[in-house]
Amino acid sequence: MMRRSQHPSEPSHRSGYSKKERIQQLEHEGNVKDGQIASLQEDNQRIYAQLKAAETEIKEFRIIQMQTNDAPRKVQASVFESQDQPQWSLDSDDKIRQQLKGLEGEVKAWCRNSSVKSLDMAIEAMQGKIPSEWNAVLRYDGKLLARNDQHFPPLLLQALLTDCIYSNIFANPFFFLQWRTKIAQADKSTASATEDLDRQNLIEVILQEILQGNPVESHSWRCQLLRLLDPKVKEDEGESPQLQLTREKTQQARERAAKYFTDLFLDSSARYLIFFNPENMVSQEDLKQIFLNAAHLSYKLWLRKCYVEVQGIGSLPHVYRHDLKHILKAHALHNAYLDRDEKGLDDTLVRLVVHPALIVHGSSDGTNYESSRIWKEAVVWMGPRDIISRVQEKIWLP
Repeated sequence: MMRRSQHPSEPSHRSGYSKKERIQQLEHEGNVKDGQIASLQEDNQRIYAQLKAAETEIKEFRIIQMQTNDAPRKVQASVFESQDQPQWSLDSDDKIRQQLKGLEGEVKAWCRNSSVKSLDMAIEAMQGKIPSEWNAVLRYDGKLLARNDQHFPPLLLQALLTDCIYSNIFANPFFFLQWRTKIAQADKSTASATEDLDRQNLIEVILQEILQGNPVESHSWRCQLLRLLDPKVKEDEGESPQLQLTREKTQQARERAAKYFTDLFLDSSARYLIFFNPENMVSQEDLKQIFLNAAHLSYKLWLRKCYVEVQGIGSLPHVYRHDLKHILKAHALHNAYLDRDEKGLDDTLVRLVVHPALIVHGSSDGTNYESSRIWKEAVVWMGPRDIISRVQEKIWLP
């Protein structure tokens, strides 16, 4: 015989509770749970407050610890600076940037006044072949040359000139040494140019070797050597004839090095881009002065225990992005476009490095070599607007 199913409205005899009693029981259990939740929330707030207090104490402890650890370094830097005064007072980063900017302005003005107006004559003189030297600053294709943009000759000339200056003078702390040894031995013996160059290379090789094992002491040694070759006299001391002679010889060596690199540039493939008036030698003299100014400035920068690095087309990012403007500065020819859309040239191929970047590593007192800062950002040109290669177009140059 089948049992009759219980109707939902009927009381449950199995549980022993009526519906009303069951509801009251559930309400009671809910009130208990609410109380437990409230208690847990209070505990959570109390624990959170304790955690925040602990975090504050940790931060305060770390600040005190950093100040304690930083004290010896500041004392060391203070000692170094006091030793440098007054004969070795170092320019601030802002002043160095101004000096590099001034040198850039001199180069730009000279190239604007001295470059050919069109590439046609240059290409004809080169018999239609693009010199491999230009690969140091340029990523080119036929479209770029065929367009014959009026801005291109002075830009390319400026790029080649700054590359010559920075790769030969700023990148090498001993750029002058070949001529310095020749001057030092002028009264003693006759040394060949090859022997002078061998001596220079020897010192450079030694420096690179010891840098790998002990960079701190190596940069200190390089700094002290350059200072000894260009001594400064303290205010409370008289001028030593020997110190004066040493300083004069080093200055002469920088002047000879500047002349050598000037001639080297004029004999390079850059000569096809230069328009010289045979009756006017002012342009060549101005160029010599630019190289001389660069030689003196480079020497000043290497008198520090920090070291500088030149980054050109091979080291810089291949494409431009607006968020890289601290290291890649778009040429002023792009300003009108970028003023409308600062991201408008993002992911555009860099065709020409008009000016390399100059990066400094470490502090002047010979510490913090893991840190770096930019003394001069690179200036890059992405080409005329109508032939700019965009990543989304999948157009890439070799």
